[in-house]
Amino acid sequence: MVISTGLITLTGGKFIAGTEDKPYQHKLTFVMYGGYYSAQQPMFGNKGIGCLECFISMYGQVREYTWTVLSATAHAGDSVIKVKGNVDWNVGEEIVIASTDFDHYQAEQRTITAISGNSITLNASLVYMHYSGI
Repeated sequence: MVISTGLITLTGGKFIAGTEDKPYQHKLTFVMYGGYYSAQQPMFGNKGIGCLECFISMYGQVREYTWTVLSATAHAGDSVIKVKGNVDWNVGEEIVIASTDFDHYQAEQRTITAISGNSITLNASLVYMHYSGI
């Protein structure tokens, strides 16, 4: 399910996707559009989910790993990254490889096409280098 909007405002209502006992098992995507100069909603701004005297609850697939770090530097042109430890991610899911530069625009979104141990194959080569050291 894709929800595409500029702003969601709940007043005294409920938004529930799954429960702790029965998590939502499908893909739920929120696409929030609008820009810096778009019309503003009082108290909530111009892009987001606003809740006024309401209840929002979302339970999805339980994950042990929601993020990890690179175990080896990923170079521009690479389409396989190596991460520390194994992850419980799946082929077809999207990940973001965070920028390791001062330029935050070097973060890259990719789709997982294969996983073997701690090697993750991406749907497209990386444009930027992502450093693994500290």
